[in-house]
Amino acid sequence: MKHKTLTILIFLSYLYTQNIELNKKFSFDSNHTTFKIFSDSLHYIVSNMADKEHSKKSGIIAITDKTGNMKNLVKLGKTNNYILSGTKLNNGGFLFVGYNKENNDEWNQIYVVKTDQEFNIIWENSYELLNNDSKGYAIIELNDKEYWVLGHTKTSKNGALILKIDDQGNEKWFSYLPNLKCNFANNMATLSDTTFIISGQNENQLFVSKIDKKGRILWQYNYFDDTKYHRTYDIKKTNDNAIILVGNSTKTENHSFDVLMIKLSQDGKERWVKKFGNEKNEVARDIKQNKKSEYIISGYALVDKKEKTYDSFIIKTDSMGNKITRLDFNLMASNQLLELNIEYNEKTNFESYVGAGNIFNKDGESEIWFVKFSMD
Repeated sequence: MKHKTLTILIFLSYLYTQNIELNKKFSFDSNHTTFKIFSDSLHYIVSNMADKEHSKKSGIIAITDKTGNMKNLVKLGKTNNYILSGTKLNNGGFLFVGYNKENNDEWNQIYVVKTDQEFNIIWENSYELLNNDSKGYAIIELNDKEYWVLGHTKTSKNGALILKIDDQGNEKWFSYLPNLKCNFANNMATLSDTTFIISGQNENQLFVSKIDKKGRILWQYNYFDDTKYHRTYDIKKTNDNAIILVGNSTKTENHSFDVLMIKLSQDGKERWVKKFGNEKNEVARDIKQNKKSEYIISGYALVDKKEKTYDSFIIKTDSMGNKITRLDFNLMASNQLLELNIEYNEKTNFESYVGAGNIFNKDGESEIWFVKFSMD
């Protein structure tokens, strides 16, 4: 019986390793918090680097080739900054947003840096809004060469704000969105040329709001009027022009988290809700949709609460949110997958994925993690 069990384990391990093409980590003698990856002919892994005391922080870009070999490491900005989000611009450059304390040691300020395709800095700017603590959580490009920052400040009643800046980083206006009912807003996406969607948390509920180009709220809905805790980490426009969100929701019986997936119409009406989970605390951090309109959810689960160890997962669903398959990484080291991109082989129509996140060493320090895999 022991020999049979061993044979099965070896076979399962063999099957699992066939899914992973590349599995690499990068360490630069500091703590890293990785959150985003861009891909074209190279891979660009966006992370934050902090010293041992976490007193000095800086956004960085780790650039690798298609085989995961490190090509370059670029620091984002000249100041002590912490990057929370980024977007690739239509002209091929990049915008990153977060916070720093460049002009005032007392308050965090929204920080934005614009780069060209090689991550040379075009400009960087800090925005001190009413002398108060503020952070930028998301940034999008408008069609008229202007940008929107979704942020948070302690001044406003609800904590949410929109900052509009021009192509040179000059502040055009900002609004505290006084009619938006929420604790904070941390996700934003473009719905059309003139409308946008934002999401976040309102007490234990999650909310979604549609706003126009002047920052006016067109509608807002709260979802899940119950005693559970709900949070959204990503929001996207779907192939059929609807809205998809992922995050997590607590279970009633043991207060652990399940993966939460919600599809909404353009007017905010709920189309369907899906939950995925097991005995672990699971958090979905990113969602992508492929050419078949299938959804690819990436995230991580808390494996050991006392040891604070994590393991990553991928869930693929059909267009209606029904689970097709799931991949659990089961690596020896604790890991968190935070975002993935879909890559296609145009000749074979084969679909593979590249992801980035954090992997933790034996001392609990985080390193940059890069992985490439398939699910076929």
